[in-house]
Amino acid sequence: TVESDGYLKVIPDENWGNGRGATWNCGVNAYRYMDSFHKFVGVGPDCFADYIYDVPQLASRTMGEFANMRLTNAHNEWLNMLVNQGILGAAAYLGFFLSAFARFWKRREGNPRMTAGMMAVAAYGANQFFSFGQVVATPLIFLVIAVCEKECRRIDREKERLHG
Repeated sequence: TVESDGYLKVIPDENWGNGRGATWNCGVNAYRYMDSFHKFVGVGPDCFADYIYDVPQLASRTMGEFANMRLTNAHNEWLNMLVNQGILGAAAYLGFFLSAFARFWKRREGNPRMTAGMMAVAAYGANQFFSFGQVVATPLIFLVIAVCEKECRRIDREKERLHG
């Protein structure tokens, strides 16, 4: 990490990843500039842009990086969640995916659907590190998790019926 003028550069090459270095740096600094309350609960859903353009240090840096374009998110769902919903919301959201993965892991033996569910959750999590929630990907992962959860409950009922 490199710091200049109070602006932390987690990714020194801001052009990295088709400009994701700059968006990630902006997201990290947005969180860094928050007061303790907002670090806990965030600035609100879809308020990433409102927040960064209201903080003078972030606004001048962002406008310098993105000129006449408007940066509306961190292009990293996990970092974006941290800014919008704070550590509490980000932990809950990440916990949802981790607990789904863990439930599917426990029931994976002899059940390829659970393995597929685990792979889908892992792939979504990895993809969203470089992307953000979209109207196609996000509903589909929730659908996959729901289908796999139904399978988990079926497996649990069957085990209970067999083992009493």
